[in-house]
Amino acid sequence: MLEVLKYLNELQGIDLQIDKIAYAKEEEEKKLSVIENRIAIGKKELEDIDKELSELEKNKRSSDGNLALEEERLKKSKTKINSIKNSEEHRAMLQEIDERKRIVSAIEDENIGFIDKVEKKNKEKEKKNKEIEVALKEYEKLFAKIQELGKDCNSKID
Repeated sequence: MLEVLKYLNELQGIDLQIDKIAYAKEEEEKKLSVIENRIAIGKKELEDIDKELSELEKNKRSSDGNLALEEERLKKSKTKINSIKNSEEHRAMLQEIDERKRIVSAIEDENIGFIDKVEKKNKEKEKKNKEIEVALKEYEKLFAKIQELGKDCNSKID
């Protein structure tokens, strides 16, 4: 009878160890879930950044096309002014040239804005990639710890 109590006491100790390990494993799995959510959110944010970058690049290409067109118009206006003999037409052409210069300048400013936005988005993307990388490393460590806890639990059962 005493021996049975001894075995029951040992069994109860092992059972307590298993419960502690199982509880620790559950807690680590909760942490793992939080990290999985962080990674998923980070990946979604990266997709959004990529969409924004794509749109910015598209707008920049369009703006570059407009710039080339306006520069060509400015060049033609400057060439045309030399052939004008009438002072009224000359004045009108000077106004047109000034307007073309203003338009070219505005488009160049717009392009600078696009470049600044692209640089900012690329930095944001780089930062987000690093955050995801860190979260993935945390995930791997936690996953390994959970596997180890599972092995400990199984070894206590055996």
